[in-house]
Amino acid sequence: MVRTSYKCRQLSAKILQALVLVSDNNYYRIVELLKECLGDSMKHEEVSEQYFEILGELLAKDKIDEIVRKNQENEDLYISILSGLFEQVTLKCIALGYVQKKKERLGIDGLYVDMNQGKGLGEIIDIASNMIQVDFIKKEFKSGTYTYATIKSLLSIRKLFLLKNKTLINCENKINKMFKEINSDSDEEKHNFILACIRLTEECDKQEVAFLYEHIKNIIDPVKHIPNYQLNLIKNPNHEIYLRGRMSKNPYSLKDLGASMRDVLDKIC
Repeated sequence: MVRTSYKCRQLSAKILQALVLVSDNNYYRIVELLKECLGDSMKHEEVSEQYFEILGELLAKDKIDEIVRKNQENEDLYISILSGLFEQVTLKCIALGYVQKKKERLGIDGLYVDMNQGKGLGEIIDIASNMIQVDFIKKEFKSGTYTYATIKSLLSIRKLFLLKNKTLINCENKINKMFKEINSDSDEEKHNFILACIRLTEECDKQEVAFLYEHIKNIIDPVKHIPNYQLNLIKNPNHEIYLRGRMSKNPYSLKDLGASMRDVLDKIC
């Protein structure tokens, strides 16, 4: 990435956008070039606004669907781009981890937060999360290929408590959404997820290990859902001295009543 004026970058972006409209071949060439510049864009986030804008447009779900409908052979291109995005997420999380360690050494608390911190990370996570909405990319994403990278990224972002700003909070939320998707359906996905978690425990601290084991436990022994029944309570008139109240809100929700008779009394009396 070359440091140029904002107007120059804007003009370059418009030229690229115009070239994309000329032919599909231009689209492929520009996407390939943008892919090659991904690492440089993360090193120079402050001048990469237009880069991420164009990349986001060219990798939007509708655009990918349109291109793949014409030629399914291009699916590999998008899979490789997604891999590159996750690689940059991992590298950026590591870099931010070093920034936090430096803050800790200097005794700087989390009250003074750089609001621009993680801007590039937010951009590539946005692009990755949008790409995952495409059917064939989602299938590849959930096949286990990105399980390790997704979990590792989430653990890394969760630890950046001294750097947390709105951008990094949004990053964590989106990675967390991906984290939930990779083990949500088939037994194979859950198997891959558990293997990735166990693999990660070898390089995690105690807090991270506890987090991973908690999720493994939820897969092996999920919390049983208790149906929320509606109960119609009937009181014998002779019990008025014990059960006061008219119970005018019949039927009562099981969750509202609670688990014991004491809870029921508190609710209706």
